[in-house]
Amino acid sequence: SGDSMAEISVIIPIYNAEKYLDDCIISVINNSIFNKCEIILIDDGSTDHSKDIIQKYVEEYDNICEYTYSNSGISAARNRGIEKAEGKYLFFLDSDDFLESDYLEKLYLSIEEQKSDIVFAGFSRTKEKETIAIPILRKQLNIQKVMDGCEYLEYRMDIEDWENQAWCALYRKSFLTDNNLLFCREIKVYEDILFTNLCLLYAKRVYMLPNYGYFYRIRPGSLVQQNYYIEEIECCMKVLEEFIKRYDELNLRQQHGAGRLYFHIVSMILYRIGEIDPPDKNMYYHKLSNLKIRKQMKKSISCRKEKI
Repeated sequence: SGDSMAEISVIIPIYNAEKYLDDCIISVINNSIFNKCEIILIDDGSTDHSKDIIQKYVEEYDNICEYTYSNSGISAARNRGIEKAEGKYLFFLDSDDFLESDYLEKLYLSIEEQKSDIVFAGFSRTKEKETIAIPILRKQLNIQKVMDGCEYLEYRMDIEDWENQAWCALYRKSFLTDNNLLFCREIKVYEDILFTNLCLLYAKRVYMLPNYGYFYRIRPGSLVQQNYYIEEIECCMKVLEEFIKRYDELNLRQQHGAGRLYFHIVSMILYRIGEIDPPDKNMYYHKLSNLKIRKQMKKSISCRKEKI
């Protein structure tokens, strides 16, 4: 990555993204502080023309590099990006999304100024064929004061904000590596719920920016199948397990925050169990009535709704 150390490593996991990849990469190249960035393209075993598109940019720009692996999923791809990153800060960008041209600069200036571990910003939704983007307004982004991660987490729980995207935030790399914060490879959906909230449990300083210049592209999805619900349940259970595993090494404040997360995760699981066939239902209800989960949740009840 050139002679000078990059300030920001933009990590883009890529799997068969030929349709959107140019838009994505060009939006970073067009960012006002592109010269302070390195773009790390992680090709997660693409079988379409993503390879050729990647090659084109790697040849043209010194600060764009590429690593190819056999397909192992988005969590593994992001971890590999973290491992290769040389920047002081990390930014995750999905290959079908794109950025406004001042997005990275605004996040960068504020993380430097606030000396925070993470700066959270907003995002806008855009559809495949449309030119309009709709910002997903989140009122906590207007607070713009430094909090510690636990305070921010509790505040999010209080206002029932359950957006957990790992993208649209800038992370201090040393904060992630010092606390051994990575994505869990086995979790294929909802990996962000685990990552974002673990980050919050450990962060000393977080800051928010009401900037909605990350454009999240909604792709025409396929119908949700029965077995997809089961995969979602399995992944949510795994997220819970990971929190439970770490629970004992957390201090009381962190434990309280973790316990409150359980309410949201358990609600997600219960909703999805409601959608599946009876024999599976009973098995998952049984798994969920684990005493450890109940005990840890009980300690963290903060409102009537959680109590119920």
